[in-house]
Amino acid sequence: MASIDLTENGWRTRLTYSVGAFGCPELTALWTITMGFRSLLELERFRFERDGGNPLQYDFRIWLTGGRLWKQTLTFAGPGDADPTMTFDVTPGWKVSECAAHRDLRDAMVRFRNKHDLSLARLDPA
Repeated sequence: MASIDLTENGWRTRLTYSVGAFGCPELTALWTITMGFRSLLELERFRFERDGGNPLQYDFRIWLTGGRLWKQTLTFAGPGDADPTMTFDVTPGWKVSECAAHRDLRDAMVRFRNKHDLSLARLDPA
């Protein structure tokens, strides 16, 4: 496994993956989407993380200031599944505009996972 740590404007991003990604176009796109997402919502932090007990299951969590949490589980059928099954636990409610804002981020995580075997992506205050 390899990891990349990037810090910008008080935020730290960490990506852990197993298939070469450094300098690839997907990494640049993922970084751009992540920074754009951070500027759209009152973000506290987020995680996209492989479940240790099931390598085809990932937890996608977004914490907003004020205590709101988006909890989503994605279950992939196999290594290149671009259309995973998803379950949600979202309380208290989110606005439609907020859901649309994180769709690009989630989709970028799925693409990066499929191409580079991403096991962890996180964004935290530095």
